[in-house]
Amino acid sequence: MSHLKKTLSLVLLSVLITTAGIYLKTASDNMPNLLTALHSPLKPIAFRLHLLLGADSDEQTSHGQTALMEASSLCSLKYVKLLLKAGSNPNIKNVHGETAIMQIGFNGSGDSYLIANELIMAGADLNAVSDNGMTALVNATKLGDVRLIKLIKEALSEESTVSDP
Repeated sequence: MSHLKKTLSLVLLSVLITTAGIYLKTASDNMPNLLTALHSPLKPIAFRLHLLLGADSDEQTSHGQTALMEASSLCSLKYVKLLLKAGSNPNIKNVHGETAIMQIGFNGSGDSYLIANELIMAGADLNAVSDNGMTALVNATKLGDVRLIKLIKEALSEESTVSDP
């Protein structure tokens, strides 16, 4: 694709997104680009465009929430994978000390297990503890998701085996 065609395509997509009311920053709460895109009616286009334009995948809201945390809490496997591929850090903490893996499953989706697996493979810290004592395992137990509990316990067991001489 020629440089001119690529530029025109980006301009056209940008106009489309702006017209639909999706801005690079929202005026009301200064929500980061990718979080805005996650809540957009044009989510697939908006999200990919923001990534293409170099949006910071680890940008945080004033509460410390990242797009990866939001995608995890929305149980959106597709966007968790896209964010991890873009280099999102699964160990960033919000103002409550929570990481993305601690926020999985709040919407009760069956993708909880798959999202946790993606985050674990990306290096999620399963020993991280939030300000109120939440861990990935505590969250999984609270949700009653047997597959998720088993996955986290197995990953924690592998971690301790690897760290033992």
